[in-house]
Amino acid sequence: MVLGYYFNSNQDATEIGALPEPIFMKDDLAGRQTQFALRKGYGANLEKITFAAPLAGHFNPTVDTDGVIRRVPLIAQYQDDYYESLSLAMYRLYRAQTKPGQERLGTLPARIPGAQLEPAGDPKTGNAFPIEGIRIDGLSIPVGLGTNTLVPFRGRQQSFPYISLADVYNKTVPKEKLQGKILLVGTTAPGLADLRATPVSGLYPGVEVHANLLAGMLDLEKGGIKSIPPFTLAIELLAIAVLGIVLTVCMALMSAIPSAIALALSVGLVLVINLSLWQAGFAMPIASLLFLIAGIYIGNIAYGYFVESRHKRQLADLFGTYVPPELVEKMAENPLQYNMVAKKAQLTVLFADIVGFTSISERLSPQELTAFVNEYLTEMSATIRSHGGTLDKYIGDAIMAFWGAPIDDVNHATSGVTAALAMQSKLRELKTEYAKRGWPEIKVGLGLSTGDMTVGDMGSKIRKAYTVMGDSVNLGSRLEGITRTYGVGVLVSEATQVASHGIIYREIDIVRVKGKDNPIRIYEPICLENELASDVRARLEQWQKVLINYRTQAWQAADDTLVQLQAIEPDCKLYTLYRERIAQWRKSPPAVDWDGVTKFDTK
Repeated sequence: MVLGYYFNSNQDATEIGALPEPIFMKDDLAGRQTQFALRKGYGANLEKITFAAPLAGHFNPTVDTDGVIRRVPLIAQYQDDYYESLSLAMYRLYRAQTKPGQERLGTLPARIPGAQLEPAGDPKTGNAFPIEGIRIDGLSIPVGLGTNTLVPFRGRQQSFPYISLADVYNKTVPKEKLQGKILLVGTTAPGLADLRATPVSGLYPGVEVHANLLAGMLDLEKGGIKSIPPFTLAIELLAIAVLGIVLTVCMALMSAIPSAIALALSVGLVLVINLSLWQAGFAMPIASLLFLIAGIYIGNIAYGYFVESRHKRQLADLFGTYVPPELVEKMAENPLQYNMVAKKAQLTVLFADIVGFTSISERLSPQELTAFVNEYLTEMSATIRSHGGTLDKYIGDAIMAFWGAPIDDVNHATSGVTAALAMQSKLRELKTEYAKRGWPEIKVGLGLSTGDMTVGDMGSKIRKAYTVMGDSVNLGSRLEGITRTYGVGVLVSEATQVASHGIIYREIDIVRVKGKDNPIRIYEPICLENELASDVRARLEQWQKVLINYRTQAWQAADDTLVQLQAIEPDCKLYTLYRERIAQWRKSPPAVDWDGVTKFDTK
């Protein structure tokens, strides 16, 4: 029989009853362990009962800071002596009663095995090392700081059989159910105040804590109690440092899905390694590593979210007034790829300007003029954006836009010309609306040019803008200006005509614009290929014959064809222009080296 008692650490603790003989004296533990809990009193059995029993042990557990019992100190210090726990005392008595030659369990042994401290120290130097185990009859029980050992919980309450003490007293329990067993007497009813918080249950009988610990001692040879190595803290800190650095660097370079995979792999790796060490008999901490992994992952996701949000806001601030919202969203998928740093790229630029705006402004009141311009700019800008264009600026009633930046668009020429056609269509709707209000008729010239341009944030220290510059930009402006000469709505450069696809064009002329030495062919986009009507095709073929005859100075053939075209489209200024030119050349023939180029000396 082993008796139980408790130590008290309260300030008003008293000494009740008699303590048993200590398992170690003061000198036995000198220099080995110093971090024992301070005991100020005890509640023990009566002296006659204490010394009538072979052994007695304390049943004080160690309560962690979260209020949970995970450990029990196998040795407790009181004043200058050291006393064993209830489970250790039971185990020593059990080992004494199961030696060879012992008749049966329950027979009082002649000698109870003592306890030895491990490591034993170095007798040569006199150094005493921290206690790592308590050896009983050749088997070592692993302990940690303060001789605390982890309780190897088997499971929730009633992992061991429960028998009512009243049934034992009344002899209603079969003898074979008790014979050869180790019995622990304790309370399990809630009203008796011995329910504790443990890792397996928030309400766990204290007596069963000692049953689990004793069961672990009985299975020492099978690793029933796990060792807590003295270098545990060093390994934990090293693992935290290495894992923390690796995960922080890797997750910072990963997107959401790879980060989630890294999270799962890291948790799995930590669990596998911890389980392997557990199977090998070592109890290593795992909570800190799991919290570290979760913290890095959550921090990375949160950082990514806020950085992405900041980048999206920056993109919206930088490009929101230039680029359609849907393109800003696309740019936000990889915000670091886009900025306003100037670069050279092949783009398509568009200029649009209202024809005769000065006379229009003189015929409208300030309020009407404001409404006139605002509605025009709104409709044209919306059309440009709907075709993926970047709105550059307004220059009075003029509009400047371009395609191919900040988002790359290999079909920038096609997008730009398609937008110009859509703008012409929208203008026809505006004409009808303006006519209902009694406003002047609106006509707009559009010029498009494709080529190498410098695009980026340009301007002064006072004001900057995301814009394009270069010879190709100037050409687009010149083309917009000469639309009035030919009486067409849109003119594009030969580079734009070549770079675009799926659009029907009418060649207008070969011109040398102001500021350019080399002549270029200019074209008028007519419609999309799938929208070309047969009569329009026929007129385009006739017009091409006009250009061939005109450039070969076959004046009569060219004029005859123009007469036929004028009969179909009497208001076409282009036909009138070429008939006037032909009449002039007939009066004053061109030079022998004439190349058919029309030179413009004004912008």
